Amino acid sequence: MVKNRSSTEAKAKVSLEAAREKEEKLFTSPEWSPIVSGLDPNRLGIAALRTGLSNVFCAHIRAEFPAFNQQTRSILSQKRGLLVQLGPDRSTLELQKAYLNSVVETYQGYKNECLRDTLRVSTDKPEGSQLLKRLNALKKSSLREPLKHYGAKWTFQTATVENDFLSDVSADSTNVEETMNIYTWINFHYQASKSSFIPGIVPEVLVERLFEQQTGQWRSITVTFLKRVKSAFLAAMEYNIDGACKNQLVATALKDLMKKAVQEKILKFETYCYDLVRNEQEGLQLVAGEEQFVREVREARTLRWISALTRLENKSSLSSVPATGAKGGAPAPTSGLFSFSTPPTSGPGVNTFGSTIAPPGPAKGNIFGHLQNPDPHAASKIESEQSFKSLITFAQVNKDRLKEVLTDERQIVYEIHDILKAYYSISVQHYTDAVCKNGLTPKFIREVMDVFSTEWVDSLTDEEVKNICAESVADRKTRRELGEDIERLERAIKESEMILNEPALG
Repeated sequence: MVKNRSSTEAKAKVSLEAAREKEEKLFTSPEWSPIVSGLDPNRLGIAALRTGLSNVFCAHIRAEFPAFNQQTRSILSQKRGLLVQLGPDRSTLELQKAYLNSVVETYQGYKNECLRDTLRVSTDKPEGSQLLKRLNALKKSSLREPLKHYGAKWTFQTATVENDFLSDVSADSTNVEETMNIYTWINFHYQASKSSFIPGIVPEVLVERLFEQQTGQWRSITVTFLKRVKSAFLAAMEYNIDGACKNQLVATALKDLMKKAVQEKILKFETYCYDLVRNEQEGLQLVAGEEQFVREVREARTLRWISALTRLENKSSLSSVPATGAKGGAPAPTSGLFSFSTPPTSGPGVNTFGSTIAPPGPAKGNIFGHLQNPDPHAASKIESEQSFKSLITFAQVNKDRLKEVLTDERQIVYEIHDILKAYYSISVQHYTDAVCKNGLTPKFIREVMDVFSTEWVDSLTDEEVKNICAESVADRKTRRELGEDIERLERAIKESEMILNEPALG
């Protein structure tokens, strides 16, 4: 209960202090004593009202303070996060250099992680965090396999023991556009330049020139490989800088500069790769892989010789051979796969060349008997001697036909092809190993990733340092406002906790 000023007192300009005195005099008079009025003296007067309302408000505030405290802490965390994104204070040149060095130190941790080649495959990490895994994959998918399968201008053929009529036709032709075959391509260049070489001999200079043309795709494949390698490095660099520097403006400036530095490193690697391509193309040279080369060429020669004999055996039908013997005194064979009688021109058992097709199983004296019977101990000694005599007889009787089958120029074409094919496979290994083991080495990879270092920071001019990380006017304003907001929020949280810890009023 309170006593307010009357309208008359208000018009008379009675002060509030005088009104409070009259109120206090009224409520302390005997008729307002607790015994007479039955009222609580603590609930009489404006002072009691003020205290009562304060207690009500304090109880309400105390009930809401836990939520207020939590909301204030959440806002404080957001403000601190924004301040962290701005980074440390960079108002002076010394602070700017110190800031860059701190970014470099943090960057080293991210860099070491992306260069750690673990066996555990992680699919939830970005590519930039697994540089070694990505580079190792590129060595195979973007260099070795394309060189092996798509690097040759003309597709290499495979020698076979079968009668390959199409290859023979291609090897005899010079119309490359018509056949689109590597044998024709080789024969075209051989025919165009054979007057400069000894007939019947594989010209080494021609082989080198053809190999250079055959590897014409290597440079474009290398260019694609280098672009992907550079992309892998840049992705790793950007990932590491984003992790080490939370200020987006500074991170963007650093990534632009690091992109140029990485490109300079990759440019040296490109020059090295192009030098290797030229080295492979300028001349045939064998150091490692010589035994493999000889083995592959010998294998191809053997298969082609067997193919020639097979073709001759299928076509063999000598009609004018005297029964008493062949030219040179060799006796005419009476058994075996080779028919020395006049062949039929049509009917069963006649092949496309009009000669008699040999019967299915090997007879005694068959020169290919050892191929159908792989066990060298299965045939008797007599059968071996008969086979040898039959081969001699066959070669003597069919000497002219052998010349037709094994023409010098066709065999030179095949020989050039087989040399190119064998050397190509070895050259791919040489080039790939040189690029991956001597060029894209762990040392080179670390050198590229270490372009962002304290040495690089020290090499910057004062103006360059300012351009990278000096604070703008907007950043300085934001930093000041965030500092003030954080200070007020911290104080509010501290005071709210003090109130929460106070005992409640009765």
